[in-house]
Amino acid sequence: MADPRIERYATLLLDTCLRVEAGWQVVVWGYPNARPLLEAVTREIGRRGAYPLLRLTFGGGLVYHRDWVRHAPLELLGRPAPIDVHTLDNCDALLAIAVAWGFGMGSVALGNTWWETTLQRLIPEHVYSRVRSYDILVSFVFMPIGMIAFGPLTNWLGLEHTLLAAALIAAITNLAVAFTPAVRAVTGASETSAATLAA
Repeated sequence: MADPRIERYATLLLDTCLRVEAGWQVVVWGYPNARPLLEAVTREIGRRGAYPLLRLTFGGGLVYHRDWVRHAPLELLGRPAPIDVHTLDNCDALLAIAVAWGFGMGSVALGNTWWETTLQRLIPEHVYSRVRSYDILVSFVFMPIGMIAFGPLTNWLGLEHTLLAAALIAAITNLAVAFTPAVRAVTGASETSAATLAA
């Protein structure tokens, strides 16, 4: 049985983001773990009288799989297949399901690297384990709360408004941290000490 939340999300993508019309050819790209959403998008495209051109990848970019790139001759990598060029040039819309997720996870990985490095440089060794414990507690304690609350909030506010509210909250909290004087005072200089964090 289809999840109504996924169905509403597919509708949001096609109607609000792409405004798919009858007769369109829509390239839909994604990973296998996004199958429920890919199937919902495909169904909704059919209901709109359009054509879904599904591209499934197990790793790598939009056009070519990572394993093919690793084994193909170098001269072939710089010469896209004519059918791929034709498809991307002539499709009416492109929906990449996992691009935003990949960008977000890449940003998280980069931020975590900076955060972990900064902690190890600036926190005294005798209190590091305590600071790290509080860090992990605060970082993960709200995740299950969010997972529990998101469903009812979506039913109450609607999927589009819930996603916009979540994005707004994330943006505000990140900007608040970025403009905190103690955070902005942290640098890569070797003379930076733990006292910087108390500023």
